[in-house]
Amino acid sequence: MKKVITFLSILMALSCVVFAEKKASYTVSSLTGKVTYEVSNGEWADVKAGMTLDIDANVNVGLNSTLVVEKDGAKFTIKPMKKGKLSELAAANLKGGVKVGSKITQSDIADASKRTTKGSATASSRASEAKADVLWED
Repeated sequence: MKKVITFLSILMALSCVVFAEKKASYTVSSLTGKVTYEVSNGEWADVKAGMTLDIDANVNVGLNSTLVVEKDGAKFTIKPMKKGKLSELAAANLKGGVKVGSKITQSDIADASKRTTKGSATASSRASEAKADVLWED
């Protein structure tokens, strides 16, 4: 009986190791500027190159900053001023913003040289006009 219990406990331990899922993660290839990730609720820490971030990690890429992460050999660049889940930011990177092969159409706006404009008042000209309205006492 003791051998059966020992055998079953070893079998359970091995099955846990074999069937344990490895959670997907991103590896930080490089970064510039200030990039932080959420450690716990409301607590943020700096991201460093070579660090492994969970797929559901919240990241904040600051002004003039970029984050380059790698997953399964593919590199993703997160642009400045982005905040959210790393997986969503990386997926948005795949969509792209410019369509290759799109065509430029003719504009229907009149040529700027054909329009007439009148001079516009500047702050200095308004101040000189206002000065004439004030009576100065010596």
